[in-house]
This record gives sequence, structure tokens and C-alpha cells, in this order.
Amino acid sequence: MRESAERAMSNFDRVAWYCSWVAPASWTVAILAFILSVFVERESALPTTLPGIALVAASLGLVAHMLLTFHVSRARLFSSDERAALLRALWFGLGYQRWRNVVRGHRG
Repeated sequence: MRESAERAMSNFDRVAWYCSWVAPASWTVAILAFILSVFVERESALPTTLPGIALVAASLGLVAHMLLTFHVSRARLFSSDERAALLRALWFGLGYQRWRNVVRGHRG
């Protein structure tokens, strides 16, 4: 049954599905790298790659978030009420799990 649901997904749906996992993970890595870089910078005079990791992770999270938001606004899968609720939830950065649950509900 899972295979039939996966076959029904378009490439754009699959990209959005991956983005729903990549975005929150990237935000978490970016926040942790930023916090660690602040503490490591205070403790050590050695240069660290943590700010670079934070920048790359935040950029990846932003791109994934934007793609997922674009999917919500363009996919025919959602009703207008679902679309508005998902966009509102994504605006506050809390809609990733909710988006996956709505997609699972529509895919059966």
C-alpha cells in the first residue's frame, strides 16, 4: 500500500517531502552550530568552521522551507482552508509535521 502512495507522488511532491525533513534538521544544525561557535570563540583563540557550518545549514534550511512553502501554495492537493492553515503554520516554522500529516491523509 505504501508503494502505491509513493507512486502517486509527483517529483515535485517528493522534493517537497524531502524538504519537510531537511528544513527542520537544517535549522537545528544551524542553531546548534551558532551557539557552539559563540562558546568556542570565547574559549579558544583558534579559528573554527562552526560559523561556516551554521551559514550553510541555515541557507539549506531556508531553501528547503521556501520550496515547501511554494509547494503548499501551488499544489492542487490541498483545499483552500488547508492551504491557508499550512501556510500560516509554515510561516511560524511549525508546519513541517503538519504538512506531512495532511499529505499522508490525502495519499491514503
